[in-house]
Amino acid sequence: MAVIVIVSFAANFSMLNSNTAPPGADYGNYLTQVNILQGNDLRGWGLRHQPLFFYFLSGVMTFFDAFTALKVASAFVFAIIAVPFFLLARKLSGDNYAAVITTALFTFFISSSEMISWGGDPNFLGFSFMLLALCFIVDVVNKPSKISIVLSGLFLSLVIGTHILVAVFTFGSLFLFAVLRIVFVGKRKETIKGNFAKVFSLGLAAAVFSLPYVSFYLTFFRNSSSEMVGFRLFDIQMGTFSLVGLWDMILFFVIAVVGALGLFAMVKYFKENKNSNLILLSILLAPFILVLTTAQPIRWLYFLPIPFLLGFTLFLKHLHFDVRQVKRITIILFTSLFMITILLQSSYLTGRHFSAATEFYQFIGNEEVKALNWIKDVNNIPADAVLATSGTNLDIGGGGNSYAWWIEGYSNRTCMFTGDLEYYSFQFERDNVRTTNRIFSGTSVFECGNLSVTDSYPANIKNPQISLISGNKNVGLLTVNDGQNQLFYSPTENPQAMSIAPFYSDESKTVNIQNSSSHANLLVTYETSQFELSRSVILGEENTSVDILYQIHPINVTLHAFKINLWSLFPTSLQNCSIQNDSLVMLSGQSSETDLNATIRLVETNGELMTARVLFENPKSSTPIVNYVFEPTNNDLLVHLRVTINSLDPATEDQTVQRYDSYDLLNELNVSYIVLNKYRDTELQRFSADTSHFTPVYQNDRIVIFNVVKG
Repeated sequence: MAVIVIVSFAANFSMLNSNTAPPGADYGNYLTQVNILQGNDLRGWGLRHQPLFFYFLSGVMTFFDAFTALKVASAFVFAIIAVPFFLLARKLSGDNYAAVITTALFTFFISSSEMISWGGDPNFLGFSFMLLALCFIVDVVNKPSKISIVLSGLFLSLVIGTHILVAVFTFGSLFLFAVLRIVFVGKRKETIKGNFAKVFSLGLAAAVFSLPYVSFYLTFFRNSSSEMVGFRLFDIQMGTFSLVGLWDMILFFVIAVVGALGLFAMVKYFKENKNSNLILLSILLAPFILVLTTAQPIRWLYFLPIPFLLGFTLFLKHLHFDVRQVKRITIILFTSLFMITILLQSSYLTGRHFSAATEFYQFIGNEEVKALNWIKDVNNIPADAVLATSGTNLDIGGGGNSYAWWIEGYSNRTCMFTGDLEYYSFQFERDNVRTTNRIFSGTSVFECGNLSVTDSYPANIKNPQISLISGNKNVGLLTVNDGQNQLFYSPTENPQAMSIAPFYSDESKTVNIQNSSSHANLLVTYETSQFELSRSVILGEENTSVDILYQIHPINVTLHAFKINLWSLFPTSLQNCSIQNDSLVMLSGQSSETDLNATIRLVETNGELMTARVLFENPKSSTPIVNYVFEPTNNDLLVHLRVTINSLDPATEDQTVQRYDSYDLLNELNVSYIVLNKYRDTELQRFSADTSHFTPVYQNDRIVIFNVVKG
């Protein structure tokens, strides 16, 4: 057992130590919680996680710097779980041989490499306490004693003090076990009475030991969002990115074999020890029930290796017994080769995945560390300053927290961040995230029902952007880039001298926004020596639609054609697009949140539509461009397009138009600095172009920090 723990610790620390900072945003958040325990609460929100892991991490930080302490604590938590798993596996099977093998499989299981990569340390420490609690709960059920009840209550309280999801899972499993035991063991009054006495004694012991955590749970339930729970049988969305290919393990026989044999053993040997097998059945069923009743169903799947591998322990126990009885060298050899193959294949999968996952979740590289150290210096940014960020260039899960949690935990500066609301438990966190999302969406943000229209003036990219507000985040649908639209013209005195001009000119651009509770018009006007032209984006004209109007007035030139490009922001395929009557373009696709269906219709023009087409870089899957070409039939040209989101139900949506000004929102959150990843092109162009409000004060190859100029 010691060998498993030592090898696991060495492998985990080595992989985490391949970069200066550990991977995953959660590690930065853990530094924040340690800071709060030590009296440095930047936001005044108090501790937002159960404290036990952070007391442990705080102790480790007395010996190491922050980054090293995180790696040491994490490697230790993911290695030491071998001990409680072995104890429970041996108790359930009574076989040391089987328990050692499955302990090695569990300690180096592929899901463990996933969790340590994104920072599931408190979860995994909670697993250890849960396994120890189950060890003594088996004794409480089979041969109850005062010591088994006290120790069960103690370890249950440690689960409660470590991680709320593990606590929910543990007590949910125990409730299932109580129900299943009544069904399968007996419904006699004496049995029920005895069960009640055991449950009461166990609950009392757990409650007494859990008294230190009462204040945290009262705060949690008082401030947690009601959106965290709900029946989701017909609305389960599994984000594939969140597992980084974790379930590609199904393609490898080892995982399927172990899971199938574990389930087989639970069924086949059920009557051999009903109580132990009912516990296994309970912790097997609990994740599937929780998937249907809570947000982020993927989290509960991390519990599944526990019952499957404990069931596999039962299989190995009987396999070991049968092999000893047969005593044939061929059987022994075959069995040994089978187990060696299982262990080697599992180790290969885990090692390969660990390497890929640490790289995938490595949000903080050397350039980010330089920026964090710059922020940490009070000569650069005051200690009470508030920053805001949209995080790394990849929108993974929480989004902006990939930087913000490090800024708060390592640099000790308050940082607002963008993200998907469902990743945050507290309502005040969600409110801040929602506001920050609007700040980074555009200079002006308009929302009507489930539609959002943003303008990033004075930048010329993605103006406007039309998005669908789906669940807890905005899903981009279409955008217009004025710089990509073209005017084909010739001087009046020389019709043969054809010229092409972009639609916009920065120097001549003016913006006028008109809005009410039922209507909004984002009017952009350009004036050049050849044209007077305007583009209006109207929200509220018709439910679930956005209108785009172009008006072009030539000056001493003859307009020959006007080319308009609308850029899709979601990938689709050629077979999911259609054009009807040259004036109706339909696009459909799917995001992780919802089905997407958009229709672009030509409402009116005083010219002639020459071309309507959809252009693909890859017809099988890419973000297409909807291209229109119009010819004027007189001197002026009017084009009126309507973008309709067909997936919305207008009868159920609030059609009040809300306007949000990013400058006002920055003042509302008291943000003084913007931390931006340079690869977030749209945001970089927007903040860089708006020199009257944002001034760069620091940059390196990856990060730029803007000072917000207060007006």
